[in-house]
Parts: sequence; C-alpha cells; structure tokens
Amino acid sequence: MKKALSIILIISILSVIIFSVNVSGEGRTKYFGCLIFTEYDTYCKLTGCHNNAFGSVIIPSEVEFDGKLLPVTAIGSYAFVECEYIEYVTDITIPDSVTTIEEKAFYGCTGLKTVEMPGSVISIGFKAFENCDSLIYNENGGCLYLGNENNPYLALISAKDASITGAVINEKTRVIAGGAFLNCSDLKSASVPYGVTSICEFAFSGCGSLADVEIPDSVTVIGDSAFSQCSAVTSVIIPESVTEIGPYAFYGCGSLKTVYFKGSAEQWRGINISDYGNGELAAAGVVFNYIGNKPGDMNGDGAADNKDVVLLFRYVSFDLGYDPAYDFDGDGEVNNKDVVALFRSVSAAK
Repeated sequence: MKKALSIILIISILSVIIFSVNVSGEGRTKYFGCLIFTEYDTYCKLTGCHNNAFGSVIIPSEVEFDGKLLPVTAIGSYAFVECEYIEYVTDITIPDSVTTIEEKAFYGCTGLKTVEMPGSVISIGFKAFENCDSLIYNENGGCLYLGNENNPYLALISAKDASITGAVINEKTRVIAGGAFLNCSDLKSASVPYGVTSICEFAFSGCGSLADVEIPDSVTVIGDSAFSQCSAVTSVIIPESVTEIGPYAFYGCGSLKTVYFKGSAEQWRGINISDYGNGELAAAGVVFNYIGNKPGDMNGDGAADNKDVVLLFRYVSFDLGYDPAYDFDGDGEVNNKDVVALFRSVSAAK
C-alpha cells in the first residue's frame, strides 16, 4: 500500500510540469498538475481533476493557453467527482481570482478537511460541498461557515441542523451558499446582515415556516429558487441594490401579498427579473420607495398618528383602488375597515 501511494505521489509531482492541450479554440482543456482547466476566451475554469490528485491541492490563479495567461475565475460543477483517489485530497486552497464555485463542485471529497476560501468568491452553487464528510467548518449561531484567516465566516454553507428555528447570520458573512437552509421547514426567522451580496440558488427553498423576508441593502443577486416553496411568506423587503432575481426565486410563495421595494418604480423595472416561475412575485403588490415606515405611517413622517388616519380616510373616500401601502389590516382590500383599524391603533398608542 505504501509503495502504491509513493508511486501516486511521484506521478502527481511530475504532472505539475507536464500538461496536454486539446484542439485549439474556446472550450479546449489543459492539464495543469492534477487539475484540468477549460478555456473560455478571456478566462478559464477548473473543470476536472485526474487521478493523481493527492494531499494539499493549490489551485493556480491563472493558466497559460498559447502564451496567454487566463485568470481562473470559477470552479465548475462536479469538478472533483471523477478523481479516482479523491479520498486522498485533504486540503484545498482557492486563489483570489475565483469568484464562482458551481453546483456540487467538491462533491464526494470525503477526505477533504480544510478549504481556504478567498473574499473574491461571490457565488456558491447548490450543495457545492455535499458529501465532504471530513470537512472542518467554522460554527456560529447554528450555522456552518467556510472562509479564510481574516474572515472565517465569509460563506454560510449550511445550517448545522435542519430543525433550526431561527438563524442570526454572522455579520461578516458575504455569501449564503446554494441550498444553505434547504427544507429547514421549522425556520421561522433569519436575520441576514448588511454585507451579504448574494443569496444563492435554493438558499431558503422549502422553509415553509418563514413568514417575512427582509433582504439587506448590500444584496445584488437573489438566486434561482432562493425562496421557492416558502409558503408562509406574506411580504418581502427588497433593496434597490438588487440587480437580478433568478428563475423560480419566489415560486410556491402563495401567501406573498406585498413587496416593499426601497427604490423607485423605474428602478424596479430595471431589475433583471426572470420570466420563469416568478408568477407569485409578479402578482404581489409593490410598495415603491419604501423606507421602513412604522406600521400605519402612511405619510412617511416617522410616526403613526391622526394625520395618517386622515390621509387614509381621504384615500378610501376617493376610491383610488388597491395599494398595499394603505392596506393596514392586510386583508387584500383598502376600505373603511383599514381606517377604523388604524384609528384604533393610533388611539391605543396615546
């Protein structure tokens, strides 16, 4: 056994200086040490790993193709799955050129113990580290994280237990990985801190007890199916920083009635919202220029008082139609019931 491992190690060392290239042009592959890279015009992606992967694997930040150095910006789906000696890969260092780790990139790396992840990573695909049984995570608040020496909580990979009921995500977190809270059906609340830029695919999918969602002003991307099948969600607060909402992001959110958007109607129209599977989002009423008013603060002056009662009464009197901003009791209609409910609320607060 020791002799066999020694042969494997020698082959691994030799292969660092030996490579082969397929036919020229975009999509060609190149062997660099134990890793396989694919060219995509201005960048390349780690797409595979052959059988001499062993011990600590350091992914290069760039790879040469015909005299042109291309940055390694992504680790592809199932990149390590075909490595015959995958159980001998124990440590992986990801360079700061990488921004994307795709779906199940490290699937089945059973011997993997540590991952050095740079702050450049902004997207982590669905279950990227699934079946990495030996991987050592950084734990905090019932969640499992990966990162680096400067920020061990860079990426929230998953809930520690699927029975989690509340999650206070670490304030240093920048990415919520794909499938992080998948089918955590008892999760009632999740505090997402400012600084998170990406809520990746299926991140909160199947969280049927989650009632309200507030997305911080730092988020730019809400991934595919990120909140799908969150059947109890009635409202969601979306900041103007969001530029993309993926397919099926709110699919199955049948209780969703109101979207509070912090930007203008024009900015809302400028968001790249997928046409696929976002019927519930399209059907919800949108309150524009939302600034986090107190309940009943119809005029946005920071207080709920008689001025707001008068404003709501006038709105109802002129029969201006349905606007979720004036639906105080949340019954899907704007009428005298809302006026009465707001009046009672203001009176009780005096």
